[in-house]
Amino acid sequence: MTHMKLFKRSNLGYHIGDGAHTEPGSGPWVVTTQLFSFGEEKGSMDITSIGYEFPDKDEHSRSVVGGSGDYAFIGGIQKQRFIDWNDSVGVQLNVEFHVRDLRGYKMALPAVISE
Repeated sequence: MTHMKLFKRSNLGYHIGDGAHTEPGSGPWVVTTQLFSFGEEKGSMDITSIGYEFPDKDEHSRSVVGGSGDYAFIGGIQKQRFIDWNDSVGVQLNVEFHVRDLRGYKMALPAVISE
């Protein structure tokens, strides 16, 4: 598991590699979890996303799967745009969150099949 700071200047987040490598240029490169910390204390106000990383796409979306503190009940998407590689062979990204509070929403679950 690797941990890389996503924002050189603001140190807002971490990148955690969870997936497997695929052939270069053939679609998803790896599946990752990204953690963005906005609170004064670690874990007090975070947003977490999970999704693919693409070596051949400049922009794509990821799933926002929750958070903590003010973001404890959110869901939505994270739009991610590749800017450049940094000095430590990490990436510089532009990230936008498109989320909503999911309290009160009912999830549509798949039908249960029984014999």
